[in-house]
Amino acid sequence: MKYEDDTRANEKITGTDRCVDLAVTDSDRPETPTPLPIAVDSPNGGESVYGESRRKPRASARE
Repeated sequence: MKYEDDTRANEKITGTDRCVDLAVTDSDRPETPTPLPIAVDSPNGGESVYGESRRKPRASARE
């Protein structure tokens, strides 16, 4: 396949090639981010995967 500027699709590009890492790095953040604690409802009373209950205890109407 030939392009308008007379280069071929599979032709090796030579000259001022540079290998650039496109990953954005931030010095304030760790290399591997820690996963966020996402609570997941389970069949056993709405506990999260971390064992903490998401539901607040209901106040008794008789008190």
